[in-house]
Amino acid sequence: TLQDALTALGVAKDRALQIVQALRPHLDFRRLQARDELEIHRDHAGDLTKFVFRQSPIDIVEATRDGDTWTGARRDVPVDRRVVLVSGTLRDNLFESVERTGEGPQLVLDFAEIFAWDFDFAADSQPGDTFRMLVEKVYAGQQFVKYGRILAAEYQESEGRVHTGVYFGDKEGRGYYTPKGESLR
Repeated sequence: TLQDALTALGVAKDRALQIVQALRPHLDFRRLQARDELEIHRDHAGDLTKFVFRQSPIDIVEATRDGDTWTGARRDVPVDRRVVLVSGTLRDNLFESVERTGEGPQLVLDFAEIFAWDFDFAADSQPGDTFRMLVEKVYAGQQFVKYGRILAAEYQESEGRVHTGVYFGDKEGRGYYTPKGESLR
């Protein structure tokens, strides 16, 4: 638990409990990971003044001390969304072909999900098939954080059949549609 991690770092149990209570409204304790970062700040006398919990470059919460009171808050990290084109040709399978473009496995899963009702990538993809997509990539400064939406996706089978999905969302819902406006689900 976070409280156990704090006490292992030399924070008194009652102080660790205060910090956990201050962070409770801002942090889902069920989603803690072994790779999350903990940062402790102390004053010149060695007293704990601030605790920072970092799950990613944009998921940061902190607890600060004012006298005997601890206050938690989520740090607002500015992000930049960039739309990029990712394209390639299958040599083996979709996972390896997309990864060869420098992209990660989550993008492959998101891409395949768009066409899941229309095309079975595991059974039907062939070397020579091509893929293209416009995808949002989220950055904090120059550091890539995660993928946003795939705005448009195209998969062309080597024998010529083309699968196209365009993202559309409004107050009534969101999803992927063909260029003719038919839902891909």
